[in-house]
Amino acid sequence: MELATGTYPYGSIPSFPVLFDKLCSKAEPRLPQGRFSQNLCDFVERQLQRRPKDRATAVQLQAHLYILTNLFQVSQGELIKWLSSVMQEEARPKTLLRG
Repeated sequence: MELATGTYPYGSIPSFPVLFDKLCSKAEPRLPQGRFSQNLCDFVERQLQRRPKDRATAVQLQAHLYILTNLFQVSQGELIKWLSSVMQEEARPKTLLRG
């Protein structure tokens, strides 16, 4: 969910008791239906279940339609090129802005 939205699923958490309350009392976070595909929404929902017995297993997630339909959209070469560029960017020294 965090990769899809760019935000933490439980919002801003000022303390552990607030997080505990959200995890135990509030509805599980869900992706917005209109913004993401039904397959992605279902994939995330199967993982964000409060009760462990209700969560999908790793094997079930690997067989999920979202994974099966999106797995081969990027070639291995493209993935290697992208990963290499990310690693090179991370290795560059960071400059400090002064202001």
